[in-house]
Amino acid sequence: MRQGIKAAICFLAAVLLTFAGLDRWYGAAKENRGYSFLLEDPLSLDEALELAEQNQKALEKAKEEEASEEGIEFVLWGQQEGQILSEPDYGKRTEADILYCSGDANLLFAGQNLADGNGGGCFLDEETALKLFGTANAEGREVKLQEKTFRVKGILTGISSTMAISVTRQWITENTVQTNENSQDERSIDHIYVPKSCGKTAAEAGTLLRNSYGLNGQMMDMELLIGISGALLLFVPMGLYLTYAAWAFREIRRGTPIRTNRSSKGSRRKEAESLGLAAAQALLLAAVTWMACRFFLGILQIPADYLPTKWSDFSFWSSLFREKAENIRILLGGEKGAMEWKVLEQLGEAAILGALAFLLFLAGRIAFLKGKKTREEKTANRTS
Repeated sequence: MRQGIKAAICFLAAVLLTFAGLDRWYGAAKENRGYSFLLEDPLSLDEALELAEQNQKALEKAKEEEASEEGIEFVLWGQQEGQILSEPDYGKRTEADILYCSGDANLLFAGQNLADGNGGGCFLDEETALKLFGTANAEGREVKLQEKTFRVKGILTGISSTMAISVTRQWITENTVQTNENSQDERSIDHIYVPKSCGKTAAEAGTLLRNSYGLNGQMMDMELLIGISGALLLFVPMGLYLTYAAWAFREIRRGTPIRTNRSSKGSRRKEAESLGLAAAQALLLAAVTWMACRFFLGILQIPADYLPTKWSDFSFWSSLFREKAENIRILLGGEKGAMEWKVLEQLGEAAILGALAFLLFLAGRIAFLKGKKTREEKTANRTS
């Protein structure tokens, strides 16, 4: 197989893999609508519900009085894995992870147009609903967990094996007797989720939670992983752009004559045509450069937390590196919910596709250069 065909196949495969990776990357970025914090000291269901009620009252009061005090919406949640759910009428059973939500569960599943997530009931994912009821249209149906019946308020899409419960005071009271008989209550709340619509950065949200509610949480830095996977996906577009820019620059220089014979009408016409082609190439290069910059900057969005207040502060970068390394450790090692796993899986796939695309691009570039060298050697042999 000729080197040119090999290069073309490698370049085409690299572009296709990049598009596939970008599709997963955009999906992850779209799902990442908030900031997740892992609590240093987990809360009981009762403590979490009390904080959620306190926050809701504070937000309502601030809205009524148009107070200038800062406040943010948040939902506290914890996860209990591998619980058995059953359908009361026919006894169908399946296993799912249970998310206990104190506050509006809709904040955790933003964009899914669910019912009110503040008072009782539960949300089921489509896969679990199909296993229990034979249909994904299960709103209004009942499901049992530990002999307690919940009414399905909405269906979750894009995740699997998940049941989200909106914890209420009544439910906690009814379940206190059951949990007291056990040596340990596994239903602790150890996560906080703050939507980006609050208008705060992750650092500002963490500070506000700590100062206003005494909640010390370590951030699960999804933004960093989004940036890393996005950077991997930019290698091929950047390589293609630089290849085109180098070729266009050579064509512009070649089409701009340094010396011309102005005594010949044909020479002047040829000069004008060359200048016109060079100008067209320059305009096209400028347009492609503008679009490439918009594309690259659209993916590599740098949060304000990543930039120093003073560029002369060299200690900022070392402390930032340590902080982000710790955030990655927490993110990869901490307990994650269904939505976080979904984002991580998409980012992992995007990063792998980006790396494979870059390797194919390099292979194509090597094949192209080998083919070019072979052609030059053949031309030299003919002339000699």
